[in-house]
Formats: sequence, structure tokens, C-alpha cells
Amino acid sequence: MPKVLYRIGAPYYAVARHPEDKPYNKMHEDGLPQKLGFRGAFVLGVALYGYMTRALVASLGEAWLGRAAIEVKFLRPVCPGDRIRMETAAVPGEAGGQAFDVTMYNETAGNEISAKLRSSAPNPFPEVDYGNGE
Repeated sequence: MPKVLYRIGAPYYAVARHPEDKPYNKMHEDGLPQKLGFRGAFVLGVALYGYMTRALVASLGEAWLGRAAIEVKFLRPVCPGDRIRMETAAVPGEAGGQAFDVTMYNETAGNEISAKLRSSAPNPFPEVDYGNGE
């Protein structure tokens, strides 16, 4: 099986799923969302965030993930089983080349934009204050 590579500038795909079998919020289970007019349950935002950050973590490492400023906007629901596409691009002229936009497209729902993420990281990264004298 070929190794999947996540890179900034190259789209990657996933089938949206919950990170656990039974979410605690009723909007993430079948039933209530359909009663409210949605086509299905919503995948948890934390799962979508994980999909959206794969290229950034693969390219910049865990240090980036721990120190970057990140803003995410969830625009449209993503349902379990939806095929999603993430596109990650550097933002020209911002944060010394350390700012990125990630757009999540829901191919199952006609390529609608489901979420947007903006990340920036200072260069160099500031030291981490662990608060325990380390």
C-alpha cells in the first residue's frame, strides 16, 4: 500500500468520520439533525480540524501545531461518510512565510466550502512556558 503524503499546496482527501462510535451531542447522531431539516448528523468539529491540519503538521511538525495561532470557521455541516477535500496554501506576504489557509470542500455536497482555517506561526517560534520551572 503506498504511503499517503500530506503536503502544503497539494490537495488531499478523506471520508469524514467521528473519532468515536457514539458522540455525546445529539446534533452528531442521526435523528435530530434530520428533524431540523439537515441531511444527516454532523461530524464533530474536532475531527474536521484534524483533517484540516494534516498537511501543516506533516510539513511543519508538531512544534508548529503547539505554537501556531489558528482560527477555524465551520460554515456548512459535514456528515459521516461525506468525501471531503482539503487544500492548503501559504498566504503570500504574511508572517514571514509562516501563514497558511486551509479550505475544506465537501465533494458529497456539491463541492460546497464546509470550513476554512487560517494559521500563522511566528518565526522563530517563541519558547514554551511550561509553568513548572522546566
